[in-house]
Amino acid sequence: MQLRSAFKVLGVLLLLLSLSMSLVLLWSLYELAVSGSPDLSVFYALGTAILLGFVAGGSLLVAGAGYQVVPGRREAFLIVSLAWFTGAGIGALPFYLWALYSGHGFHVFSDFVNCYFEAMSGLTTTGSSVLANISELPRGLLLWRAMIQWLGGLGIVVLFVAVMPMIAMDNKKIFQAETSSIGSNQDTPSLQNMAQTLWIIYAALTGCQILLMKFADPDLDWFTCITFGFSTAATAGFSVLNESAGSISVSAQWVVVLFMFLAGVNYALFYQLIKGRIASVLKNTELRAYGGTILIAIFVIALVLNKASYPSMTGEMIERPSLARAGLDAAFQVVSVHTTTGFSNVNSDAWPDIARYVLILLMFVGGCSGSTGGGIKVIRFVALFRMLAAETERAFRPNVVRPCMVGGSPLSAQQQHSIMVHILFVCALTLFSALILLLLEGSKTDLLTSFTAVLASVNNIGPGFSLVGAAQNYAWFSVPSKCLLIFLMAVGRLEVFTVFALLSRKFWRL
Repeated sequence: MQLRSAFKVLGVLLLLLSLSMSLVLLWSLYELAVSGSPDLSVFYALGTAILLGFVAGGSLLVAGAGYQVVPGRREAFLIVSLAWFTGAGIGALPFYLWALYSGHGFHVFSDFVNCYFEAMSGLTTTGSSVLANISELPRGLLLWRAMIQWLGGLGIVVLFVAVMPMIAMDNKKIFQAETSSIGSNQDTPSLQNMAQTLWIIYAALTGCQILLMKFADPDLDWFTCITFGFSTAATAGFSVLNESAGSISVSAQWVVVLFMFLAGVNYALFYQLIKGRIASVLKNTELRAYGGTILIAIFVIALVLNKASYPSMTGEMIERPSLARAGLDAAFQVVSVHTTTGFSNVNSDAWPDIARYVLILLMFVGGCSGSTGGGIKVIRFVALFRMLAAETERAFRPNVVRPCMVGGSPLSAQQQHSIMVHILFVCALTLFSALILLLLEGSKTDLLTSFTAVLASVNNIGPGFSLVGAAQNYAWFSVPSKCLLIFLMAVGRLEVFTVFALLSRKFWRL
């Protein structure tokens, strides 16, 4: 194991995060100058965090200077895993230092574990929060909170591949360890060009949403539109409003629904659209399954809500809503959960059981492969149902040998085995971790809370149900429970086996 081969990459990643933090610092200085506020705590917090980030990144670069060994698969796994854990550490510093410098007494961010939880939640695009009153944070911290989601959306490692050509490394191994089937044609035209194209698409979608939200609701300020754009593109779900998306206009909510849907689509399809391959995009098996699942779920939930009463995120009771209103609420929550974004326009925790059960099922599925969404991914479930259909036919036609086809291509036995193992491992991990959480919290929690908190963490969704519902937060969990959820966020973001491989003794053998 060539551990020093990771230093140079991690050093560049920390420098990139610190550079991003510098942009937030400049914006905060502008706000301070405009408002004339004497409170410089955000400025000091960001400045100190940037200094520490540059020192840490520079030290790693120096430690890895002149080291030319090309990393193998194990080193790529190590680099990617460490990137998220160390990146979250740097990302947590502004929150912790602000609580230290602000002089406002005890704050939830006075505990570094809470800061690390918030940063890991943002960087992994989970969207779980320890904040009860979001609006009390300075706008500089809210912008940084949105920024780390946006950077985590396509992965800070993919960002590195896109902007840093070759630092004596085989970047393809790092790229593949970070992503999940990001494209069916990753070598065309080149890995670096592919990553750059993906980031251009990502930035373009973000910019379009910001402009459309402002157009749909002129009363929204640019800050709210920008932070919503960052969160939606990353399918992350951090909002700068205590009501999440519940206090923005209906037209702006529909804009968010549209871009949450787009964020859950495989980015390789956008790449094909640019190339003019519209027919192949429309025939894509995963996209059809993704859209079909969303439409069915919206239809079922809208019918249920049409006869129900439930509160909005602002506390207003919605009594037997019209089909149009029920359709909006169903569409918003279904797309939000399916894409693992985690925004809420109503308190779905108060919905009838049937509607909540549908959302829990969608929490397992997640977005498409190659999207910024989390979850098991739509394509794996498509493959699972095809395998079940093939096995069913084999039961009454044992002599028929028919390949299991997905997207026009046969699945090999190894691919089928990998899909089954991944789905079973995620389900087993969710159940086992929920039991651990129950034991850690005792009478403070219940089964639904523990199960959905773990499910939301593993699948990078954010809110769950009951005590971690849309109107709740994660601050009340004990430190061991938060550490467990932090670990599960990273595991889910890196597709389970990337992190768990590091826990194997065989991984570290020479």
